[in-house]
Amino acid sequence: MRVQYSGEPAEIGSHVICRSVLVGALNSVLDEKVNLVNVADETAVRGIVVQETTRPRGRGYPNTIEVAIVDGGREFSIEGTVAQDGSPRILALDGIALESPLEGTLLLSRNIDVPGVIGRIGTALGNLGINISTFALGRREAAGGAEALALVGLDGNVSASVVQEILGLPSVTEARLVRLPAALQASSATR
Repeated sequence: MRVQYSGEPAEIGSHVICRSVLVGALNSVLDEKVNLVNVADETAVRGIVVQETTRPRGRGYPNTIEVAIVDGGREFSIEGTVAQDGSPRILALDGIALESPLEGTLLLSRNIDVPGVIGRIGTALGNLGINISTFALGRREAAGGAEALALVGLDGNVSASVVQEILGLPSVTEARLVRLPAALQASSATR
């Protein structure tokens, strides 16, 4: 696992942040829960190597954290920040830049970047009676063409069966639902 910081997280020390990342990662897959006190030992026991690095501030966001999980030849990375209003934001997935709120029910989809895919996703969701609250897009040029990624915020109670509908669309190569708690807005915390 690689954890990279820029801005204040890099300046104030990152060990608590790194331990929090490890707690979140391990607790999502283990039956026994770990905590900030025992996560370093539990990580070592499982042979997980953690690399922490810092980098200069960039891309207009003063404070970011990027986490990459490498398993064999596969890697998944996510970069995020906390906006001025206190809300968490995703800035990139697997090196594909996009900006999206990090809360609620999200549909993550990947597709071959060809005309019409965004429209077909919107139409499929509309036909299922699902309202789109946000729609963030990103793309990466590749040797065989461009790969696109969408992170779609969905309203209401969304059934997992929506994934099969989206996977059935032409050019869509991946679809999954991610369910997160609602973000605590700084403005509501001060009331």
